[in-house]
Amino acid sequence: MTQQHDTHSKAIGYLLWIFGFTGSHRFYYGKPITGTI
Repeated sequence: MTQQHDTHSKAIGYLLWIFGFTGSHRFYYGKPITGTI
């Protein structure tokens, strides 16, 4: 069985999600288009 390693930290993602009004969590996960909307 192989383990999949995430390239992004979930803790950082949640912190950015809390400040979601800036769209920074979208940029962090590689979705700049939806981050600017």
